[in-house]
Amino acid sequence: MLRHARRLNPQMTIAMRLDIEGAEWSVMRMLADEPELLCQIDFLFVEFHSTATAAQRERLPSYGIAADAFEQIKARVHAAMERRQCRLQLYWR
Repeated sequence: MLRHARRLNPQMTIAMRLDIEGAEWSVMRMLADEPELLCQIDFLFVEFHSTATAAQRERLPSYGIAADAFEQIKARVHAAMERRQCRLQLYWR
């Protein structure tokens, strides 16, 4: 959908909000795997579930998510944001 929107109007502002009750992990991993696509988003608002407290982060492996997954994703996304043509402004929660 992002690629299609950019093809239709390369100048359009794309804002995406991810508040998808735990599925944000897989979406953010997929976007981090494609930095060119990630950087076509202008504004990304992400609410991560199950990461607010240390106790919640300790339970992440029981869902198949590494306890340090947030830090891993954050590092990959921030590396992509350093690219010259990256448009992304990110708001984590």
